Amino acid sequence: MSKCRSFRMALPAAMMMMMMMTLFLFFVFPAQAAQLTLPVADEFLKGSVMHKGGAPTGSLLYEGLVTRNEQGGYDGWLAKSWESLEDTRVWKFHLVEDAAWHDGTPFTSRDVKFTHDYLKEKQLWLASVLWMVETVECTDDHTVVFHLKRRFPKFLDHLSHCPGIAIIPEHVWKHVQDPMRYEDRQYVGTGPFRFVQRIPGQFFEMKAYEGYHGLKPAFSRIVLRQLTNADSRMLALRSGEIDALDDLAPWAANALAAQENIELAVFPRKRLHELCFNCTLDPTSSPILRKAIAYAIDREKICKVIFQGRASPATSWLMPGGASSCAREDLFDFTLDIERARRLLTEGGFRRKNDTLLDNQGEEIHLTFLLGGKGHPAVNDRMAEVLAGDIKALGIDVQFKRADRSVWFKEARNSHLFIMAMPDLMHDDSDDLAHFESRSFFGKPNWHGYSNQEYDRLAAELHEAVAPERRRAIASDMQEILAADVPAVAVCTSDAVLALRSDRIAVDRDLGTMYGQALDVRTLLSIMPTK
Repeated sequence: MSKCRSFRMALPAAMMMMMMMTLFLFFVFPAQAAQLTLPVADEFLKGSVMHKGGAPTGSLLYEGLVTRNEQGGYDGWLAKSWESLEDTRVWKFHLVEDAAWHDGTPFTSRDVKFTHDYLKEKQLWLASVLWMVETVECTDDHTVVFHLKRRFPKFLDHLSHCPGIAIIPEHVWKHVQDPMRYEDRQYVGTGPFRFVQRIPGQFFEMKAYEGYHGLKPAFSRIVLRQLTNADSRMLALRSGEIDALDDLAPWAANALAAQENIELAVFPRKRLHELCFNCTLDPTSSPILRKAIAYAIDREKICKVIFQGRASPATSWLMPGGASSCAREDLFDFTLDIERARRLLTEGGFRRKNDTLLDNQGEEIHLTFLLGGKGHPAVNDRMAEVLAGDIKALGIDVQFKRADRSVWFKEARNSHLFIMAMPDLMHDDSDDLAHFESRSFFGKPNWHGYSNQEYDRLAAELHEAVAPERRRAIASDMQEILAADVPAVAVCTSDAVLALRSDRIAVDRDLGTMYGQALDVRTLLSIMPTK
């Protein structure tokens, strides 16, 4: 007995915790081939779907009307077909007729109208996504019509992703007076999985919904284990306690690939990484300084060293080959050229004293680089180190600072430089150029504090332009302005990597993905058991 106790005390704390969790899950969830176990870093759908806000693609329980596909088009979800009328001022959706909420209540057009009206009545953040909608009309139980305030050809984009609109059940939410304080206990949706139970801080369990109207998942049960630490998630995959792991740093993906029974599913070019400038602070308010920095960046080194070959240098602010096919790669000539960068600075009134760059007042230049941002935190931090080294080659002092996630955007307003890594779906269409519109962040200033009246005029015209050739022409003019002003520098496009327990699961790539993540309903439906 004493020997047993001594052996137990010698085990590392992390291993003991893992063993205890394994025993716990064994008794709570009987072993079955149809169970898929995935990790989540934070509480999944904490509070309610209204707390989460945004794209239903990652909720698994809720659905929107349409969803994006990898070809740049749209597939039906709760809508089986749709049509735009009156020059895209009116959008009519024909809904699926066999969908039901998880409690058995039939899904109808009234739920779609209620979702729109509720978001606006309660003044929720997602209401800003539907700013262009004037009224919603239910012509019958399975037809809903959106009447817009003006032409809006990219309406489907707003409904489908980034952030997208999840439809909620009227019979449940009409009784919720304060949605932001509401703690959901049932999570009634129409998605492929229905809620079973949760233990805060430990797991969230779902079962396949027997009455689901769409493509049935290959697993009858999903368990989402909360593992907040990256190392614990990798250990859990190696030990077989979880079946897949996404959002991997490149060096972590390579380390996992060397392990027995682990394979990588690679989704090419799923994220665009940008070095962003604060255009409201001196000296990054200077387009000349911003452009000089753009020529000082060694993109090839970043792709090789940071991403270990799982990235390519960016060639545009848009993803070439996307839905719009209007990326002006000819304007994006920011290849590494230190001498050209130095000439630009000299022509712009900047001077050098020994190895230090001075502004036109003779003062040394100091820039603050805010760490963190959208994207993988460890990747962003390593990118920041390389980028800072490139900038220092121009004689510019760069100092790092870090901010808690809750105040990160506020701190970005007080920093010169930061990194943003956003999904390809936010950079694959001409309409995505509106991110640089002066009030693009749902009516608030854009991340960069960038403002250009002509750019704003073109963006407003683009929002209403219907003809593809006109949209391409406007997007071309907008990219010419970006090439001159450089509010951000597109650095590289990186692959998304999903590590799989190949002894248990595989991915059917024909079914596609949206974000290249496991908790993306398209990816999830493509995961199949291998035995």
